[in-house]
Amino acid sequence: MKGKIKKILLNFFYIWLGINFLTFIFGLALILIGVISEINFLSTKFIIYFLTVIYIISHTFLYRFQRTTLTISRQIGDRKLQTTLTPNWITIIYWMKFILLMGLSVLIFIKFGWLWTLIFLIYSFIITPLIDIFLPIPSYKSCFVMIKRGLQKDIKKSKYEVQKLVFLQLLKAVENEEINIRE
Repeated sequence: MKGKIKKILLNFFYIWLGINFLTFIFGLALILIGVISEINFLSTKFIIYFLTVIYIISHTFLYRFQRTTLTISRQIGDRKLQTTLTPNWITIIYWMKFILLMGLSVLIFIKFGWLWTLIFLIYSFIITPLIDIFLPIPSYKSCFVMIKRGLQKDIKKSKYEVQKLVFLQLLKAVENEEINIRE
């Protein structure tokens, strides 16, 4: 029971940390843009543009990362391993991306109309897989590094030897898949 409460509190801390990080980046960008140029950086259009750029960057990154974990889990033979391979902070950003998608869809509809909302949604669901084919960011190497770091943290956190052995075997399988994908 004590471990579950600790895990719940830790997840709330990660969510709080993610929200503060996005707030910091948003505030820093507003200050920099406000200082550099004399545009009205509190206008609705600017906020929509800024949030759209944040969404596009996070969506592209998360799509590549998710594709990498799915490839690894398919090669290992169990698609359920995809959730194990994904670190908690990526999952939090993933859910925050959906909240941002819903909010941006409403804001774009209100400010620009249904046509721009449709274009935004088409980009989100159809064009991103096409961009991922030739976009080098993030690289597969960096995705593998993040996956391996997450597994190494899981190995250190595990209290039971059986769980450690499972994570070690999974880490070795990920390293083997990294070699296979490079070749």
